Amino acid sequence: MFVSTSSSSNDDNVVYLASLCQSCHGSDGKSHGLIPSLSGYNKQKFIDYFSIIAKTENRFNVMHKIAKGYTKDEIISMAEYFSNLKD
Repeated sequence: MFVSTSSSSNDDNVVYLASLCQSCHGSDGKSHGLIPSLSGYNKQKFIDYFSIIAKTENRFNVMHKIAKGYTKDEIISMAEYFSNLKD
């Protein structure tokens, strides 16, 4: 049985997941509008926000729909990724 423990594949996965945020939050997490930048975003605040917004009653909020599509581990990986980006 082969199990990949390559951090490269994990890095590629989080870069892919983070790239899905670009259309609203800007490339490399740097927004140029009203939507918050994610570059340098506080890791715990990111995790807490996703946890709250996924459970919100406002089902018309686009972030509610997005947040429900990620696993807890994916959210943590993205939080680490964005928190380490330099603004």
